[in-house]
Formats: sequence, structure tokens, C-alpha cells
Amino acid sequence: MGDRYFIATRKHGFVGNAVVFWRPNGAGYTCSVDDAGEYDEATAIGVVSRAPAGECRMLPVESVRRLSRAYFDDQDMHQVGGWYDDKRVGAKQ
Repeated sequence: MGDRYFIATRKHGFVGNAVVFWRPNGAGYTCSVDDAGEYDEATAIGVVSRAPAGECRMLPVESVRRLSRAYFDDQDMHQVGGWYDDKRVGAKQ
């Protein structure tokens, strides 16, 4: 199968301290390692070589997974009551 790579991009900045990765098939971007696309070496080299200098990097999937951390996405807050739920801990009554 060969080595697999994530493609990290700086084109769209960062989200907090999270690196932004290409999704599978170049279909958008994500900060989630679980949602990031895994690319073969030839594809990753092609993407990085066509991008402006310093915009994209190919990162070994195995290394990124070993170093990644879990996080709770702000976009999921609505599923646990959101930011503006008056029943939240510490809310003034």
C-alpha cells in the first residue's frame, strides 16, 4: 500500500492552534485528523509542488495520528445546550 500522507495547508490559516488539512479527494478542509484525507505519496507531492511556497506540507499519517490530540469542536456546542442555555453551570438566575 505504501506510505500515506495528510496534506496540511496554511492557505486558510489555523483554527485556534489546530492545523487545517485537506479532506478526502480535495473536497474542502478540516481540522479533524479523523476527517482528513489520506493521500498516496505521488498525489501529495503533486499537490505540494503546485502550491505556492510554504502553503502546503505533506505530513506522514502515522506521525500526525501519534501526535494529535482530541478536542471538542465549538460547532458541536448546540448539541450539549449551546453557549446561551440558561441552565448552564454558573449562569446567573
